[in-house]
Amino acid sequence: MNKLIRKGALPTKIIISYTLSVLAPLLMLALRMSIAESYGNRPLLILFMLPIILCSLIGGLWPGIVATAISALSINYFAIPPVRSLHIAAGHDLLQWLTLIMSGLLVSLLSEWLQQREDRYRLLVEHQMDMVIKVDVEEHFLYASPSYCRTFGKEEQDLLGKKFIPQVHEDDLPAALEAMQLLFSPPYKSYLEQRTKTPDGAYRWFGWQSTAVFGSNGKMAEIIRVGRDITERQTSIEDHTSHP
Repeated sequence: MNKLIRKGALPTKIIISYTLSVLAPLLMLALRMSIAESYGNRPLLILFMLPIILCSLIGGLWPGIVATAISALSINYFAIPPVRSLHIAAGHDLLQWLTLIMSGLLVSLLSEWLQQREDRYRLLVEHQMDMVIKVDVEEHFLYASPSYCRTFGKEEQDLLGKKFIPQVHEDDLPAALEAMQLLFSPPYKSYLEQRTKTPDGAYRWFGWQSTAVFGSNGKMAEIIRVGRDITERQTSIEDHTSHP
């Protein structure tokens, strides 16, 4: 979990995570006790995996461990015979109780690992210079990297679900259409250099590498495009050509 603390105040996500890690197991205990008559002395430990998984996914390692500890202690004291005691009389109850603890720890560790991978990926995407977009087969935005949004003065939430319609220079439209057609035949990739209008009204050169992504049904499902501003390179080539 992100442990950044700004100006001495705990981030909202951390407060929510730890509050949930305390309340969710207690709410599940209340549910367990409300159905005690129907299930007798059966502790129903499986019920407590839900708050543990939920807290781990939201908060990561430590909220997951807190939820595991509260779940284990509360179910031990209130639901596992002899009740109102931390002693566990039956061997099978002890085995289930230990399994709950080990499962909670494993889920918490796995969630933390996944969150760290996601944080590293997000950091990489947010700071890379290349633009990355993902569209469906009808060219509706599914994803737009921060670098793309900065270049074209957009917010990702304003693009998602909208049609990808760049203001391509009219002289480059035939090449753009040809590059799109290449995605429908092997190797299902294309590279295109084209001029696109930017928010300041100027046309800049961009190089786009497009790759088709196919679904399990064998049909094209998405297109991933990676682009880079190549205006300086293109201007240098044009200057060199015009002044040999």
